[in-house]
Amino acid sequence: MAHGQLNRSTKAYEKYKANLNALFDGKTKLPEHLRTLMPGEPIMPPAPLPVKPANPKSGRRLSGTPVFGYDIFMEAIKRSATPDEVTRTINALLDSGHQIPQDEEILSKALIHRDESMVVSMLHKLKELLDKQGPKSPRLLKTRLENLLLISPTPEIKKLVHALQTQID
Repeated sequence: MAHGQLNRSTKAYEKYKANLNALFDGKTKLPEHLRTLMPGEPIMPPAPLPVKPANPKSGRRLSGTPVFGYDIFMEAIKRSATPDEVTRTINALLDSGHQIPQDEEILSKALIHRDESMVVSMLHKLKELLDKQGPKSPRLLKTRLENLLLISPTPEIKKLVHALQTQID
């Protein structure tokens, strides 16, 4: 391969990677031709696969819903830095037929969601998870709970946060 071809190939890859990062960081919108495919529609219609029932312990997805994009959503939630980014990615995950997993990192990250009812739901899921197992990152979880009290001090949220803080200690 000639040096010029290698250089063009590297630049094309860098541009591709930058575009993907911008998409996951919420700096650009999903192109229209891809957006129409997102509500669970596969890109190419494959032969129908047998539907496996969802593992009730995982809470990963609803039975019969597509797996398409699940890992992408999880990575996007983990990379989200602002309440708006978290809200958009979680809403997109739910709109595509998936459920929020029983994962401490995802649930604690979801506490900055803009919808208070969603935050209450995440607190309940977090409590269920901590009832089954101890916290994996108690320090981070405590910090996120304290921050939640500062930004959303409603009586219901205060009660749930205090219960979780007691459970962590």
